[in-house]
Amino acid sequence: MRLYHATGQPLFQEVAIRWLQHTLALRTPGVGPGGFCFEMNPDRPSANLHFGATGIALTLLAAASDVAPDWDQSFLFSLKSSPNAF
Repeated sequence: MRLYHATGQPLFQEVAIRWLQHTLALRTPGVGPGGFCFEMNPDRPSANLHFGATGIALTLLAAASDVAPDWDQSFLFSLKSSPNAF
């Protein structure tokens, strides 16, 4: 959604919604933190930020809010750091 808000291009909104729907469809209650487990070894689910439930939770929270997330700046994902990128 961030790219859609930054550019106004409907394609970015469509793709973001499709990926959010796909992510929610992958949830399996009782498996991993919050039902999300994307590790190679499902017996050892990850809650880390990059590959686990924490990152998924932050992404879903950002999508559900009108407030732009500030956590993305620490990963250089922020659009604020490059205002002329588009």
